[in-house]
Amino acid sequence: MAKKQTKRKKSRRDQYKYVGLIFWGKDLDPEEVTKRLRIEPDNSWYRGFTIGKSGKKYTRPYGQWILRPQVRSNAGFEKQIADIVTQLKGRERAIRTILKQAKAELAITVEPNEEVVVWHYSFDSELLKYFVSLGVGIRFGVHSWRK
Repeated sequence: MAKKQTKRKKSRRDQYKYVGLIFWGKDLDPEEVTKRLRIEPDNSWYRGFTIGKSGKKYTRPYGQWILRPQVRSNAGFEKQIADIVTQLKGRERAIRTILKQAKAELAITVEPNEEVVVWHYSFDSELLKYFVSLGVGIRFGVHSWRK
């Protein structure tokens, strides 16, 4: 007897999700941020001239220090944001000190599934309040799948 073939359901999950805490500034020293927070960044760089992996030369206008969640990348936004809060707990004084010389934002970006016409996201106000109370801005971006 032949196996019955079923159509695979198309996923309605978002194509791409990104959550990250970003510190930046013209004079930002990423090593100093790491030292103050006692957390290794997921990515960081100094302001100035650099050569990319492709060999292209360019100038970075700011130094940056980026912390990403340690949960899987397809976890919901709230889990990702909560994970960053957990990593930062007890380091509020250090964050305020860093913010005297730099700016920071919690970047939340999504690229919705191309078949979804209307989408919405809810964020726990307590999670967002944690960042806002420290002076960290919130940036929510939507990447369009339309070319």
